Amino acid sequence: MGVMRCAALAAAVVLCACLLSTHVDAKKTLQKKLRMRGKDYKLEKGTDLKMCDAIVHEMHKEVAKHSLRDGGEDEIFDTAGMAICLGVVQWYTFAKNAKDVWSLSKREMSLDEAEESDSPYGGMLGMGGEDGGTNPDMMEGLMLTKEACVKFAEDLQMDISEVMYAGVVDKTPEEISAEFCPKAVRPEPKTKRTKVTEEVRDTDTQSSDRMQEFLREKDTSGTIAELLEMESLSPEKMLTPQGQAEVKQGRIDIACKVCKTAVRKAGEELQEIRKTPVFKDRWQRDSIVTDLVAGLCHGEDWEKIKEGYMPRVPGDPPVWVDQYDVRQDKEGTWELRRTSATMEESKSQEMHDAVVRRRAMITGACRTAIDDRLEQANDGDDLAELLIEKIDETPKAVAAIYCEAVCKGRKSEL
Repeated sequence: MGVMRCAALAAAVVLCACLLSTHVDAKKTLQKKLRMRGKDYKLEKGTDLKMCDAIVHEMHKEVAKHSLRDGGEDEIFDTAGMAICLGVVQWYTFAKNAKDVWSLSKREMSLDEAEESDSPYGGMLGMGGEDGGTNPDMMEGLMLTKEACVKFAEDLQMDISEVMYAGVVDKTPEEISAEFCPKAVRPEPKTKRTKVTEEVRDTDTQSSDRMQEFLREKDTSGTIAELLEMESLSPEKMLTPQGQAEVKQGRIDIACKVCKTAVRKAGEELQEIRKTPVFKDRWQRDSIVTDLVAGLCHGEDWEKIKEGYMPRVPGDPPVWVDQYDVRQDKEGTWELRRTSATMEESKSQEMHDAVVRRRAMITGACRTAIDDRLEQANDGDDLAELLIEKIDETPKAVAAIYCEAVCKGRKSEL
């Protein structure tokens, strides 16, 4: 939960970043289709109105419950972003009909209540699927709810905070929704928007406090936290069962090459670090090499993740991951190949899943070969120690020594 709270806080800070801009007072924020994870979802006509109504009801509940109006519109503004979407996901979800059109509706009970009942949503992330894993249909519906809500809240955060500030005392959520939502989703001329207050917002502090409170109240079962954590830290778990099976096998098949690649990367970087004055100090040198190895199979956000934040790139793969591709040979064995092509996120669902699969294979194989061995602390498993000991040898030679166990007899452990 600590990890997810900080992740939600970071998202809230992003939503609160722009205060002065040319603002569209009203616009259709949800079109007939919504794109998520490389896939287009057809939305039922009137979904924008339904989402607006859901947000208004959840906002009215929270503003009244916590007397947010007493703190001024800034308090309400901070709630009208990612924070309120936690409440929406608790009570609402999308479901697909026979024509592959997704419709938003309110459930009879919240996710927290369902967790303690016989509802299909109870244990959704643990026992919902046939194989004891994720229930894909319910998962997809909740992910779409989150995506649609965040988009709507992002586009109309200022408008929502204003209308709630003005009407929460004297009007019911039904009255506010009836007056505000039809206008909010139809295009109108642009107007200039000024700051809510003249003083600079301390978004980090305000959003942090608000989001922590929301997560405590809105996610007592941990379902939303688990959902967001899965999407950010383990995106491969969002793949189909076949896709997940391919990731598992691929990690085994490419283990040897990934290990050697990672160690060579570390060796090459160490040769550059070796030229710096600080490297002459033995104590600093050991610390530098240890940190180098610890982050070898992780991305640029590794330090932030340890503090509880979410990575910008789902799964936080190594920074060098997109220099490589993964393909199957004629026998069906996965192979790691160097590529000069630019590896970009694709617009299609199939290619998006291929990117997730490729990164997950390489990242998983690397962390098993490097991180897991560090934790086991067996002889020969400390890569940092080996790099310092063999500092005068080539990175390729060091890789051959360290990865021998992986390449000859430890693939099955991956």
